[in-house]
Amino acid sequence: MTKEEEIGKEEEQPLGIGTDAEDDIIEVQEALKIADGAHSGIIDNAVHETRGNEGQYDYLDIYVNTIDDNGNEVTIKTGFPFYISESSGLGGILYKTGMKFNAGDKLGLSDIKKQLVGKKIIFQTFTEDKFARIMNNTIKFE
Repeated sequence: MTKEEEIGKEEEQPLGIGTDAEDDIIEVQEALKIADGAHSGIIDNAVHETRGNEGQYDYLDIYVNTIDDNGNEVTIKTGFPFYISESSGLGGILYKTGMKFNAGDKLGLSDIKKQLVGKKIIFQTFTEDKFARIMNNTIKFE
């Protein structure tokens, strides 16, 4: 092998902890096992996220603590487009909490979090591509 070929050849790295001091380390976990069907949980957090290659999609991700099939507490999330109206998914969830709003009102993320975080909910899940998904239209507040 010529020196140029050696320089251009990348060393194969075995799986394991990287050598870069700036590496974020993540441990591979067992897959969550949450059976399809009815569950209850508590909303732990609500986070505004921007998605898409160009940041063109805004969502509110809602994190729910529930119990998996092995009796362990786990967190699953669901998301809603970050858009509020009488007929939007996020507007519907806020309405179910008793929040009152009208077209033209301005709501901050802190207002939304106050309405959601800590609330007990019941919901249905289904499995899609090995992931437990919350069916948003089934969320009910207890």
